[in-house]
Amino acid sequence: MISVSNDFRKICKEDVCSLLDLLEKSIPHLQNMVGHLTVSWNPEQPSIRHLHNHYVDLLLAVYLAKHTAYTENFIYSINRFDYIGYALNARSVVESASTLRYYLLEVSQMVQDTIVRQNNLYKFLLF
Repeated sequence: MISVSNDFRKICKEDVCSLLDLLEKSIPHLQNMVGHLTVSWNPEQPSIRHLHNHYVDLLLAVYLAKHTAYTENFIYSINRFDYIGYALNARSVVESASTLRYYLLEVSQMVQDTIVRQNNLYKFLLF
């Protein structure tokens, strides 16, 4: 298991150390989740609802794997006192989370609005 070095912990405030502990503990959980979320793109779905749900599953699998990799790289960077790597990985985590939020809220809403406009809501809900 990857962990933050004692050298880095010595220069951190107590509040930061507790956040680093939380970060360390999250990595095995993230890796476990990534291992269980194996999804490949398959546009041939039996209904619009299944296609939409498949799209969401795929997004979650991809962004969870990204978040796991960024978190691990973040810890590797701070252990090497590589502050540029640290900053880039931290920025990537924020960008990744905001992009996922956009896809889940905005794009998903656009798909649902299109379904309603096409009067396919009945098919979406039942099939």
